[in-house]
Amino acid sequence: MKFFMEPELHLLPKDLSIYEHQVAGHGYSQRCEQNPVKTKPQLLHSHDERCIYKPVQGAPKGDREIQFYREVFNEKVATCRDPDLAELRCLLPTFRGVHIDAATGRRYLRLDDLLADFVQPSVMDLKMGAQSYEPDASERKRSVELAKYEHRARVGFLVTGLRAWRQERQSYEQLGSGTGPR
Repeated sequence: MKFFMEPELHLLPKDLSIYEHQVAGHGYSQRCEQNPVKTKPQLLHSHDERCIYKPVQGAPKGDREIQFYREVFNEKVATCRDPDLAELRCLLPTFRGVHIDAATGRRYLRLDDLLADFVQPSVMDLKMGAQSYEPDASERKRSVELAKYEHRARVGFLVTGLRAWRQERQSYEQLGSGTGPR
């Protein structure tokens, strides 16, 4: 199995819960508090570690994401063989390695929880970039992605989810995919 060959692979802790501040992304619609790791992959949270565990997608996307985080947080980058990667560090949650669920074989990125110090955080999930498909994507894939949000090419991003705390109501307001200027 490939994942046992990876450097610095750690076992997933057992005391994790579903991350309550996830507003979009992989696994978002599959919520099951009783057994969060056994269901479809979703963001998991360790309150004690102040970290989240983000599920790694299948190949090749997941492997590219792991490689990206390893390059950005590689100590040799700090001495700057690539200044652009070093600059990204301040914009990303700190990468703490790759963990695996021994029962399912799923891999997770361990990242600092940027919201750990907030009581009622307002959260927005977005996809950066004017397009979300590979240059060699099929015509069907292109049309599906373009239909998600017609202004994406102009504004350069897509809001995939938003949850705002409304003080006057003492509750959250949630907006879904495609939210943005009309």
